[in-house]
Amino acid sequence: MSVKLPNRLSSKKKKPPKNNSQAEVLNKLGLEAFWTTPLDPASMLDISTWTLEKQTPLEPKDLPNAFLQRLWLLSPDARSPCCKPLQDVLNNGNKSPEEMIDGIGGESQSAINPLDLVTAVFMSANTFLQQEMTVRMLQCQFAVPLVLPNIDPEEPSRFLLWPLRGAVGQWRSHFPDNNRKVHEGDLASTYMPVVSCVKLGHSGVSKSQVLNNVISGLRSPHDTFLHRGMDGGQLPRRLCNGLVEIGWYLPTADTTRDIFPIPVVISNLRGDASTQEKCLSLLCQSSSAVVVFCGNLREKEKQLLASCKDTVCVGEVQREVCKGVRAGTSRGSRGVGEDH
Repeated sequence: MSVKLPNRLSSKKKKPPKNNSQAEVLNKLGLEAFWTTPLDPASMLDISTWTLEKQTPLEPKDLPNAFLQRLWLLSPDARSPCCKPLQDVLNNGNKSPEEMIDGIGGESQSAINPLDLVTAVFMSANTFLQQEMTVRMLQCQFAVPLVLPNIDPEEPSRFLLWPLRGAVGQWRSHFPDNNRKVHEGDLASTYMPVVSCVKLGHSGVSKSQVLNNVISGLRSPHDTFLHRGMDGGQLPRRLCNGLVEIGWYLPTADTTRDIFPIPVVISNLRGDASTQEKCLSLLCQSSSAVVVFCGNLREKEKQLLASCKDTVCVGEVQREVCKGVRAGTSRGSRGVGEDH
């Protein structure tokens, strides 16, 4: 990636990651340098008119830059992990512009799981860039990270508060006393019920596809959450296990189409919840409901479910998050399991 990293926008340097499969993903994407000097908004200053030559990356190291460029242009395929071999690009000289656009994904190959791509860029970005990415992801109706796993397994995950400060939405509730007026507010600091979805063990049902159908309701389905049916979704995930994403269901006051009469936050824990007990505990404490996708449960998973049943203080963490966002906390992120 050819980006500029001025000192004035750089965050505190992080420790370089240890040699493991997660670090290999960052190296594959060309992001190893940004682990010690975080990627910042200055890298987006050179975005100009979108050209056909920039439509598809040629190698994995082009993917982070392509993700940011597409995201800044609010492209629906911003999270695509596909790379097109250089020879295919050269052979496109005899095609019309329309054929080039329509055939963009035909011979492209996914270099990485798209969820790992999004996670890697968020891991490599400072809080200012994370906030800009979050705003644009919401404009594209993409799910955004709330809990970001740490590449060092000995370090806690990061609870992203600062990036959510710019999240704004509009909705119409169904209650008569509101006269179905349009409400606009900060999504992160407005108290809403939280429905969290987790997976225990092997499940043949795609949790994320189910959530996409719920959020879309009777409208055209939209891929808010990345799932295994998308390009690259079948590839193994190296970085994003332990990631918690959130999306918002915002009603329109149309009783024939809305699934919920009020706005609802939907969170999605990636990976097997039995290996992410701190995140599972956080969701149990902050959620109004926890939906579990599972197959045949082993004894350990049954015990984990039983312990979740005894969790109290429902909603307390969510209220603390709202307070932290309203207060304008400058810490940016916190370690899950430390001070949440």
